[in-house]
Amino acid sequence: MSTVYALLVGVNRYAAPDTVVPDLRGCVNDVVDVLAMLRTTVRPGTKLDPVVLHDEQATLEAVVSGLRAHLTRAGPDDTALFWFSGHGSEAVAPAGAWKVEGTGMLQTLLCHDSRTDGVPDLWDKELSVLLDVVAARAGHVAVILDSCHSEGGTREVGSRWRAVPPGPARDTGLLLPELLARMAGPDAEAPEHVALAACRRDQQAEERLLDGVPHGLFTWSLLRALRRLGPSATYMSLLAAARSEVARQRAFHQVPQLHPAASALAGLRFLRGEAGTAGTGIVMSYERHGWQVDMGRAHGLPADPAGLAFGVPGTRQEVRVDEVRPELSRVTPLYGWQPDRERQFGVVVTALPRPLATVGGFDPPDSPFVRAAGPGEAVSLTVTAGPGRVRITDRHGQHTDVADSPRQVVAALEHMARWLWLRDELRNPVSALGEPIHVEVLPAGPGDTVETTEDGGWRMRYAMTESGWAAPEIVVHLHNTSGRQLYVTVLNLTPRYAVNATLFPPAPIGAGRRVAALSGRRIRVSLPPGERPEPGRSISDWLVVVAAEQPFTAEPYLLPPVSGAVRGVRDLVEAGPPAGEDWTTQRFEIRTEVPLI
Repeated sequence: MSTVYALLVGVNRYAAPDTVVPDLRGCVNDVVDVLAMLRTTVRPGTKLDPVVLHDEQATLEAVVSGLRAHLTRAGPDDTALFWFSGHGSEAVAPAGAWKVEGTGMLQTLLCHDSRTDGVPDLWDKELSVLLDVVAARAGHVAVILDSCHSEGGTREVGSRWRAVPPGPARDTGLLLPELLARMAGPDAEAPEHVALAACRRDQQAEERLLDGVPHGLFTWSLLRALRRLGPSATYMSLLAAARSEVARQRAFHQVPQLHPAASALAGLRFLRGEAGTAGTGIVMSYERHGWQVDMGRAHGLPADPAGLAFGVPGTRQEVRVDEVRPELSRVTPLYGWQPDRERQFGVVVTALPRPLATVGGFDPPDSPFVRAAGPGEAVSLTVTAGPGRVRITDRHGQHTDVADSPRQVVAALEHMARWLWLRDELRNPVSALGEPIHVEVLPAGPGDTVETTEDGGWRMRYAMTESGWAAPEIVVHLHNTSGRQLYVTVLNLTPRYAVNATLFPPAPIGAGRRVAALSGRRIRVSLPPGERPEPGRSISDWLVVVAAEQPFTAEPYLLPPVSGAVRGVRDLVEAGPPAGEDWTTQRFEIRTEVPLI
């Protein structure tokens, strides 16, 4: 029998004086309702094993003990859940933490006795390494944080913020030993866990009287979404539903977050660790200013919305695009469609001002992404038929083989066109940001070498060892050289036409700050899986760095590899000049070679 091990922490009353850490009212109500939800929604045949800490019970020692002793009981068939409702804050990051924190400030959780008698806050990096230990054993780990990490804002009548001013600096030697070990040697690959948070790091999480009872707005919204969506709810769908609910409550300072958003974990069902229904990667939801789609100019949409439309796959439900912002698009439903404001919808591009790429050797049906090349026109993608398979070659000579099915060929053409657009043409020609992110690619060990190429990329080589060819390993550092904080992601475009953001999902990097991709862990750069290293063989990965003044999501960029059956649309299209917040891109080639013996 599988088990859900839950550690539920709600802190209304704090030991510190109210002038230092003011008491809250809705945190205990939050975890009481969460426990009731778990008792009614855990799947049949699954045991629930909760530990609940309220107020004086929720000391730093008790919370850390619960993470170490209770949640680590979860095995490969089990789920571990940590839910925290209480105050959050910030702390200055120690010098050795720059690899994992690009803003210079760490986020913290305040336990009942934090900031009394020398008891510190629980740092987010300490929580992370404790959860890594849990995730190394458990089949699935989920974290819900209904707190915030910034000070400020005007209190509304009947509401209060779950935030206090930054705490005092801590001596590095007083950190949890798990974090000290990670900071000393961050090369070990850490297992992922999925987390839903009440707001961005620069925002406030609010609690209010809701249904006549004090609650955290995020917890209340999340529980409503769980009841509405049922057992099929994924973390991504819960995020969209919670955001919509928070916006309907006019809490415009609070935007719930999902981490890591650019990961397969986002598509798992809540507390089940199994894949949910595949989405389109682009979500339409009702927010502060009405209906919006989480894709904008920084994802490649044109600045002019004329002729641009989205639709729900498999239906006639469409929306017109009214405004294209860097991080999202404002839309209006068409043809009398009145979408349920409490739902979110996976959408795809159904109309573009012009197609993306020209095709030779194949006449594609109507497509918003590709069209047949005209006489004498340059060809972006060439289709060559073979026995039972079709080869598609791009304008740079790279190719892939797909099934000899018109539907599969069109899907592959659209997929490759989007990949090529992202690599070669996604640009903001009038950006004032220039090239603000300095990227360093360094050898990870004494046996690794990295050469800088003439075009600003990097070349590395396999090494022959006693056990055979060994792939090179690197570390990647990012330095924001601008005078402002920027939101940054690093997209990895692979030789199999995949796009992922696992190296550095969207996160802020402070002005003049540095941070490391993958928290400083080694990155192995190798040939694609299944390809043997043979002397003379070489491949190229491409890194596209996207930097923007406003937060954005990575999901509209992401693409799986082209292999076998190709799934349908995901959208990267032409970028036009921005109007409003600025954004820019930078492109780098990483070439990996197997040297001649």
